[in-house]
Amino acid sequence: MAEPQASYSQYYSHFPPTTGKLTYDQQTKRLVLNGLVLAPGDSLDLHVFGYWIPGHIAQDRTGWFLLTLDDIGIRLRPGLLARHIDSTQDTAS
Repeated sequence: MAEPQASYSQYYSHFPPTTGKLTYDQQTKRLVLNGLVLAPGDSLDLHVFGYWIPGHIAQDRTGWFLLTLDDIGIRLRPGLLARHIDSTQDTAS
């Protein structure tokens, strides 16, 4: 029998999110969250109307957007509150 998937709260307890406001680096033409340069395909939660909306970052010729789990695009702009989880970080130390 398959193991049940972990809830968001269980996931965040293992991999604390990086939370902050999005900025745009003119030199690299990339979105940045607390010094972390974001790339298309990165997982990101966007804070909208009091809710965290999960999705992943995408880019087209008009700019950056969050593609939600329902395939809805939300345009990303500097100043928006977001969180990113780096599941590659070492939590053993």
